[in-house]
Amino acid sequence: MLLAAGFGADGETPRETFRGESPTSRIYGGIGGRLVTTGGRARYALPGTNVKATVGPRSTSVYRVENGKTIELVTFNTLREIELIQARVEEVSR
Repeated sequence: MLLAAGFGADGETPRETFRGESPTSRIYGGIGGRLVTTGGRARYALPGTNVKATVGPRSTSVYRVENGKTIELVTFNTLREIELIQARVEEVSR
């Protein structure tokens, strides 16, 4: 959907792996818990604008970047709200 709206690939968000607690495994002195990886979301940019998007398996975020700051962040459920993503992209890119 983003490609159809004119977005192009722009890399991916940084990945970070850390030890996190779970209901069945607590962290004790750096051991225990489970390994959790965040990041690695596909990043897209709309050429000629400051509109960007990141896409993960569960959510898609469309936002603007002005003076190095992210503003007007909108997050959609990737699987259920594809039509809303296209409408929001058109609105944000004005």
